[in-house]
Amino acid sequence: MAVPTDFVNLPRWIDKLYNGLKKWATWDFLTAIVEWESCCDIIVELSEDAESINPKHKINMDKELEELVIRDLVDPIQAVVSSKRKMDAVMEFEESEAEAFIEYLHRGMGIFTAKSDEYRTTFHLIRKLCAHHRCWPKAFSISKNLTTVGKQPAGSGSFADVWEGNYGKQAVAVKAIRIASSGDLQTMMKSFCKEAVVWKYLTHPNVVPFLGINTTLFKLCMVSKWMEGGDIRSYLNEKPDAYRPDLILDIAYGVKYLHSVGIVHGDLKGLNILVDENSHACIGDFGLTSVKYESTSMNMATLASVSPGSLRWMAPEMLDPESFDMEITTTLVESDVYSFAMVMWEIFTTQVPFAEFRMDAQVMNQVLNGNRPPQPKSAAKLGLTDEVWEIMEDCWKTKWSKWPKISKVIDWLEYEFDEFEKQNSASDAPSSEAEDSSDEDA
Repeated sequence: MAVPTDFVNLPRWIDKLYNGLKKWATWDFLTAIVEWESCCDIIVELSEDAESINPKHKINMDKELEELVIRDLVDPIQAVVSSKRKMDAVMEFEESEAEAFIEYLHRGMGIFTAKSDEYRTTFHLIRKLCAHHRCWPKAFSISKNLTTVGKQPAGSGSFADVWEGNYGKQAVAVKAIRIASSGDLQTMMKSFCKEAVVWKYLTHPNVVPFLGINTTLFKLCMVSKWMEGGDIRSYLNEKPDAYRPDLILDIAYGVKYLHSVGIVHGDLKGLNILVDENSHACIGDFGLTSVKYESTSMNMATLASVSPGSLRWMAPEMLDPESFDMEITTTLVESDVYSFAMVMWEIFTTQVPFAEFRMDAQVMNQVLNGNRPPQPKSAAKLGLTDEVWEIMEDCWKTKWSKWPKISKVIDWLEYEFDEFEKQNSASDAPSSEAEDSSDEDA
C-alpha cells in the first residue's frame, strides 16, 4: 500500500490506518467475513488519500482488491463449510449479517470458474444461505423497465402464473408466484430463493436464461427469457416435421452441463423443456433441483420433492425408495437419466408417458412392476430406430445402478442419430440407375 510522503498529512493518514487495524483486530472469523466490504472501503479510502497527497503512489485498487478476493476467499469459505459450528453460526446470522455474507459469496461466484471446486463449494453455500435467510444477492434484483403484456397470464402452473412481458426491449417470461397469505409467503420464499439461486448461476446454451427477481410487479416473481416455441410438446404439435434428434441432443447437452456443476434437475418433463426462436430445446423450471454435495465438505443432506403432475417421468426409486434400499426419497444423477428417456418417448410420440392410464396410482403401479411405455414403431421415421430404442431401455432399467451416465448416453445417441441421418440422406438421393437412365434418355 502506498504511504504518503507529505509529512503534514502523514500523521492523520497513519491515525486512520491505525484505527482501522485496531478495529479489525477485534473481529472474530465470521465478523471479518461479514465486514469484508467495509474493510475494502477503508483500504480504498486510504489508497486514494495517499494518491491525493502524492500522485506517484497511484495504485489500481480494483485489480488489487480482485486479487485479494481470489487469494483470501477460498480458505474462509472452506473453513465455514467444513465446520458444523461455523455453519450453525452462519445460519443464525441476523438479516443484515446474512445479506453481507451472501454478497461476499456472490463476489466469489463471479471470479471462480464454473467447474472448479471453489465455485461448487461457494455455490452450495450461497444456495443454502439464501434459502435459510430468504434473501438473494442484490445483483439478482430487477426493479425497472419490467412490464407485462395482456390482461391474462400466458400460462398457469400449480403454484405460479407465467406472464409474457418486456424487460426493456427484451421479451421475457414473468413467473409470478401465487401467494394467498403472509404465512404462504414465508413458506414460498424458501423454495423461491433456492430455485432463483440455482437458476441464476447456470449459463449454458441449452438452459433457459434467467434474468433476475422482481418484487414490485408482483409480490414475488422470476424473470427469464421468453421462449418463442413454448414447451416442447406444444412446439412439436405445431411443427410435426421438426427434427427430433437435434432437440433430444439439445436436452442431453443441457442435462450433462447440470450434472457437471453438481446439479440434479429432478423434474425433467416436456412442460419444463422450452424451445427458443432458433428451434433449440432448453431446460427450464428449477424448482425441484438438488445440489449434490461432497460428504467431506458440506454438513447437509439433499432430499427430493415430488412435483404435481410429474409422476409419469419419475424414476422408480423416487416413487418407492425402500424397494431400492433407500431410507428416504433422494434425487440421483441417474434419476435425470431415467426421466430423460421418458422425455425422449414424449418427443417421439407427442404424448405423455403411460397416456393410457389416467390415474397416478395406475402409473405408479406400472413403473414399480417394471413396465415401461411401448416402442412406437411409427416413430422410426422420426429417428427412433431400434438402436435408439435400446439406448432408451438402458436408461430406464429397473435398477438405477445399471443406468448409464448422461455423457455415455450422449455418445451413443450422437452415433445412432448420425447413422440415421446418413440413411435418410442416402434414401433421399437419386439412385445411380435412375441417373444412368436419365442420361440415356437424354
